[in-house]
Amino acid sequence: MALSKATATQIVKTVKSDANCVKNISSVLAYFLPDDLGWTGGVRNFLMVFADIPNYVIEDTVNAYRRSTATKGNKAERFVAAKNFPSNSPRVDKIICTGIAEATAAALNRALKTSKELSSQIASVRMESRATGIAHAGTLIEMLDGSSYVFDWHMTLAPENPCIFKAQNWHNRIGGVTFIKFARFD
Repeated sequence: MALSKATATQIVKTVKSDANCVKNISSVLAYFLPDDLGWTGGVRNFLMVFADIPNYVIEDTVNAYRRSTATKGNKAERFVAAKNFPSNSPRVDKIICTGIAEATAAALNRALKTSKELSSQIASVRMESRATGIAHAGTLIEMLDGSSYVFDWHMTLAPENPCIFKAQNWHNRIGGVTFIKFARFD
């Protein structure tokens, strides 16, 4: 049972109908960057870091000054500047690749319990990580026939148009296609 357009359509419909998934995935960047490039999520991540650069500079400057003026044995408390996108924030965790993959996997797992269309094709769904190049996560779909595919919504930030890969290709960072252009995998 290779991944068919009909099954892929059901997967995308399930994610598009889940308010939590749509909230985590959606970005205005999806309207400006072509989905085929797969850069949208990376650009959003970069912009979040870029937005906080002034805060990190202020933090480093203040702490360097405190260290330089502290007398021996007198440890000045470390200054921590407020961040727009702190790395430990649950808000940020939801919109990076791992948060998107976890949300989409959860939505699809709920659907597997009630959808005969999905459960007749799909054995399991989970968040999958890769360490090839930059660490990344996507949503792994394992079919009943043992074949597996990764749906990567972070690459497009478009709930209606994830990039789809054979799992091995996703791990090797080759051969993906957007849902809109997807016909089937054999």
